[in-house]
Amino acid sequence: MGKRGPAPKGPYGGKTGVLSMRVRPDTREALERAAQKNGRPLSQEIEDRLRRSLAEDKTIIEIFGGAEVYAIMRLISSSMAMSENPLSQKSWLDDPYAFDQVVRTVNANLEIFRPPGKPEPPKILPESSRSGVSWYDELQNRIFEEAAKIQGLFNAEEMATRVLEAEKGIPLNKDPVPSRIKGALGDLVARIPPQGAVAAQLRQRIKRHLKKAAKKRDLLLTQTSKNDRRKS
Repeated sequence: MGKRGPAPKGPYGGKTGVLSMRVRPDTREALERAAQKNGRPLSQEIEDRLRRSLAEDKTIIEIFGGAEVYAIMRLISSSMAMSENPLSQKSWLDDPYAFDQVVRTVNANLEIFRPPGKPEPPKILPESSRSGVSWYDELQNRIFEEAAKIQGLFNAEEMATRVLEAEKGIPLNKDPVPSRIKGALGDLVARIPPQGAVAAQLRQRIKRHLKKAAKKRDLLLTQTSKNDRRKS
């Protein structure tokens, strides 16, 4: 029995098994170049790519959630590639002016597909024109209004947090997307700030409305109790 090499390190370290396989020379060369570029052993490069294929045994359309979303994202990415600073050779990720143009480009592409109508938050309406909205439904409407103000920021913060806290390797027992994004971002992950500010802001706003609703509920209960005593 031949002498075994050193124990594997990195995101796929620990107890491992041996897998022997034959590949074409050009495939091996491509894997070796990728391993050298990523700064890891050939075995870990192969395992990472195998795990990616297992975790993402889906079509691109399924990953993006539908053909329409995929098409819009392709349109946005193509437009982003056109955004640049004509007097700079820097990437838009390192040039403030070009970055700002990319932000405008993304928004402009999304605005093309904006559905008709006003972007009003969801609202619970009274059951009939004679009956008013109950204190509880009114509370729900207030929460909807507050959430609508920062829902987009909250969603972005939530996803950024998942990426920041994701494993370095590709997990097989949970959503692999955050880990893939984290790996692709590389050093850019360091730009993601500590999260929680938007969520805390939303909680504080909802808490204020809960206090107001509780007062209104107590007043209604007190008034109902007085009316019942008068009737009796």
